[in-house]
Amino acid sequence: MDYVLVLKNGIGNKVFALVYFLHTYPHVRLHVVDSTSHHNDEKVKTFFKHIPVHWISWKDYDSMKQHTPELKVPYSVYYDTSGFTSKMKKIFQTPKLSYDFQKGIFVHVRYGDKFEMNYFALKNRQTPKYILLKPSYYETHIQMLLDKKEGPVYIFSDDPTIARCLLKPDYVFVHASGYETFSCFQHAKRVILSESTLSTAAVLLGKDKKDLIVPDFLRMPPDFRIVPSPYFTNGVRDTSYILSTKSEYDEILKQCK
Repeated sequence: MDYVLVLKNGIGNKVFALVYFLHTYPHVRLHVVDSTSHHNDEKVKTFFKHIPVHWISWKDYDSMKQHTPELKVPYSVYYDTSGFTSKMKKIFQTPKLSYDFQKGIFVHVRYGDKFEMNYFALKNRQTPKYILLKPSYYETHIQMLLDKKEGPVYIFSDDPTIARCLLKPDYVFVHASGYETFSCFQHAKRVILSESTLSTAAVLLGKDKKDLIVPDFLRMPPDFRIVPSPYFTNGVRDTSYILSTKSEYDEILKQCK
């Protein structure tokens, strides 16, 4: 049986979708369109060479959709971890890059487009859609891991201007592609995550972690209420780390822009 699948949004969401459908439909042939996202021209098909799908163009899609059923991707797919098996870890394995993966602390600081969308929502008295974390979340837990063992602190962020502004200057601020970010969080032993499907998928498909600090909450569609994270257990449950008011966003903009 053949199906068409369109991958949308960022790298993390695309990986979640692929893992879900490859696990759920192991005996079908998937014809997949890898659409452009906020990760610019980075394509999942160039990251992972061994994914057992048939990559197609939009032109192919227009032709195939006339006679081939299309798999829809409900939002629940991005919160489903049932497919992150040892088999998927092999399929999505990436090569190690030149970092200290034993002692290094890898920190994912997610602001970027989510910051802008949350700020817009708060200005219009709406519920924000995403969990963004205060600088204190990162600084507190970086220091916690440094107290256990010294090592370089690598900061990966989709908004390096804000990250550099809010965090200590003696960290290593990495200018990395989405692929490099994924690979680093897949192989690192000591990790501090934001609420992001990119770094979350990398950790779920990666090596066992010695130190793993994650937020134990997210905003769940359709009403975007704060609920426990479906990804990990024993995460950070202190919701005071969440950026939640317009004034908190205003303060960051005043300080960093």
